[in-house]
Amino acid sequence: MAIRSLLAIIFCFHFASAQQTTEVKKRDARVPIDSSKVVKLTYGYPPWNKDPEKIDSATILLREGKTGQLIQISVEETAPDSSVFSGLYSLSWNNLQALNPEFYIPPQDLIEDQKNGMTKITEMIKSGQLRRKAFILRKYNTGLQVIEIYDSKDQAKLAMRAFRAEEELSRVTTLDSDLKNQQVVTRSAIDAASLAEQIEEQKRAAESLIERARLAQLEALKAAENVKKFELLTPKQKQEKQKLAAQTAKDALADYQNSKTDEALKKFETATITDPENKSYFFQYGIVLYKAEQFNRSLVVLDLAQDMELDKKSEVDPVEINYYVGLNNYRLKLYKDAMSAFDQVVASNHEVLSGSARFYIGVCHFEQVHYKEAQESFQGVLDNSKDPKLDERAEQYIEQILRVQQFEAERAKKWYVSGTFGLIFDSNVTYSSDIALQNTPTNTAGERVLTTGSLKYRPVYEADHEFATQIDITNIYTTDTSLRFSQTLHNTDPFLVDLTAPYTFKGIFLGKGYKLDVVPGYESLSMSINSNTDKVIQNSLILKSLGTVIMDENWFANYNFELRQDNSNLDASTGDDNESAVNIKLTDANLFFLNK
Repeated sequence: MAIRSLLAIIFCFHFASAQQTTEVKKRDARVPIDSSKVVKLTYGYPPWNKDPEKIDSATILLREGKTGQLIQISVEETAPDSSVFSGLYSLSWNNLQALNPEFYIPPQDLIEDQKNGMTKITEMIKSGQLRRKAFILRKYNTGLQVIEIYDSKDQAKLAMRAFRAEEELSRVTTLDSDLKNQQVVTRSAIDAASLAEQIEEQKRAAESLIERARLAQLEALKAAENVKKFELLTPKQKQEKQKLAAQTAKDALADYQNSKTDEALKKFETATITDPENKSYFFQYGIVLYKAEQFNRSLVVLDLAQDMELDKKSEVDPVEINYYVGLNNYRLKLYKDAMSAFDQVVASNHEVLSGSARFYIGVCHFEQVHYKEAQESFQGVLDNSKDPKLDERAEQYIEQILRVQQFEAERAKKWYVSGTFGLIFDSNVTYSSDIALQNTPTNTAGERVLTTGSLKYRPVYEADHEFATQIDITNIYTTDTSLRFSQTLHNTDPFLVDLTAPYTFKGIFLGKGYKLDVVPGYESLSMSINSNTDKVIQNSLILKSLGTVIMDENWFANYNFELRQDNSNLDASTGDDNESAVNIKLTDANLFFLNK
């Protein structure tokens, strides 16, 4: 009889706000199940998938550990040919907190034997012939409680990691949402773009682990069933199967070399079924799955190749398996798992793969923005690798890390201050106030003091653009050769103030690197020409465009445009002498390097 009650009466668990998951630790653990909430039971088992076009059903047994009472639970396939069975139940059990539940997958023919079936099942449990299954419990804020049943502790641990990744994703997504709702978020508090990327990576990782957890269970069961069937064959039948599998694997390899990936996958899978005791077929199948970018299935199949205790003649080098396990995890952005696998390859001192594994460890660090660790790994490649191409790629990464570090150091700078102080002896001081007085000599020698200062604030500095505000001051003070004040000489002294807000664009245009500065600004010039009194004699609104194009490695071209609106306050600025005007200036300059 199917009981729709106990279905979440399971082991001790870890709790979290959004989702709670825990692996069974002890036999006498108590189960924190809410009897008022719905419970969902899920188990993957290919042998129950009798008809690929229909939804099959089966029975799972729940045993109360202390009393030995058995409960039958009916489950149905989630979809035709899915091999995953599930059901929703509500609880109705006295003294819930004292329960010690255990799950068993009984032979279905004994379930159908109403007369002696349960007696035989009980005997199988007591003798250890029928072993209880590992499982985990998840609890959601929606009230749903999910029990996932697995065939081994390793499968349950993998599922646990998947659910914890999902839980962490939920937490980080909530944090992102909270931050977006705030009025002000400083860059130091959070980099929105970086967080979004991290959330996306965590999402992919969680989805990957969830998919692999159930896939690992299904593939392990299929492999075990195939081995059982193979062991029942006569020696002659086994020999024929082995010969057929060898030819199938050979054909699969030929298909793969001819870029017929789909055909190769089907034939390698057939080879693993035909001769399930030869783990080299699983290894080859796993590699082709990796090449086909089916990374989760590749990891599952490679795990089978690694764990199966089979004929030593078909033994596959575990270093090679670890290498491809690392590659799959790297492509899935599961960097911790990837580096763990690559570490084992490095430790093996494999002549070929050790250097590549060290290189990928560096790449994993690099993609996580762990530049110091990445640089150490790439340096290790240079110190140990004998592959010139690998060394070249490692050097490229090191150079890129240095550029990134320089860029980050530059971006961290916000304020820039500079200044100049100089003494000049001028044998014939000239006016430099404006066009009208340009280069007008005084026929008098003088001592001149030049002072300049610049203050720049750059709040934006990115790879393709930057923005700043800047003030520049230039002042010249002139005395006679005896260092005494001279009004005539002082009238030649300009005091210039420039306020600008340059916006810079950087990138590639028509295959050429370029830098374009768009600079709006305001300029004020003060002199004592009028009535021997220091005052502003000219102010200007300015718009500049300064463009640099890298024509090739030895030729830099500059194309500049300037638009000015000059407003003169000089007394003499009238009629033809009126210096108030709109000025447009176009210039170009080319810089050629004769050698490196």
